[in-house]
Amino acid sequence: PVQNHVKTPAGKNIILIVCPNKTVDDVKNKVKDKDGVTKREHRFTHKGKLVGNRATLAENVVEHG
Repeated sequence: PVQNHVKTPAGKNIILIVCPNKTVDDVKNKVKDKDGVTKREHRFTHKGKLVGNRATLAENVVEHG
């Protein structure tokens, strides 16, 4: 598992521990569980590019931090 810093639509930063084989949709579910933000309320970007819900973190070279 790796530690990921996530910024919610409200600007709040939260930390999630997620395995690289998890999908963006899985991460959005963790955000919802931790902060109550629904999947429709946010989008997942990496290095300025929008990432699809079915992509895994490993596919997008998301690393520690």
